[in-house]
Amino acid sequence: MEETASPSERAFATVWEFARALNRLEPEALALARGGVDYRMTIDSTDLRKLVTTFWVRSVFPWLSTDWRDRMLDVLVQNVTIPNYSLRQGRRTLHLNEATFEDLKQIVTETIFPDAIRSDLQLLIAVGTLWGEEALARFEFIQSSDAGLKPSRLGSLLGALRITSSESPADHQH
Repeated sequence: MEETASPSERAFATVWEFARALNRLEPEALALARGGVDYRMTIDSTDLRKLVTTFWVRSVFPWLSTDWRDRMLDVLVQNVTIPNYSLRQGRRTLHLNEATFEDLKQIVTETIFPDAIRSDLQLLIAVGTLWGEEALARFEFIQSSDAGLKPSRLGSLLGALRITSSESPADHQH
């Protein structure tokens, strides 16, 4: 009969491995999630960024203790650099650091962005969803050139064809 290590003896190598085990409701992962943070576990900010933007992380997050949540947010805030993009919301232009959580959720669904910008916005929305809007204020936004925000010709054409939430599909029938 194979012996399994006790929760205190078993350490997951990465936060990704830990989260997957927690998603499978493995007893060792559940015990670790409820307890204190295992500082032997590596938390790579790139992996953590990918993890918090996955759809299934919302089912794992409630299992994590406050210590785990705080450590994960600290890793993101200390290691992720986000440019202070200029965003369009209707006719209004605002910088990313001025946008509310509600602004971000609306802008990301109504605007076509390059992948890098969309990835940053999705991260901020995931952080706001998991930790609350006040957690967004902890990020430092660096100055950026807005050259990447200029839509491509195809993006401009597609943007003109999008149906906004205030219009119904019937408004576009000929």
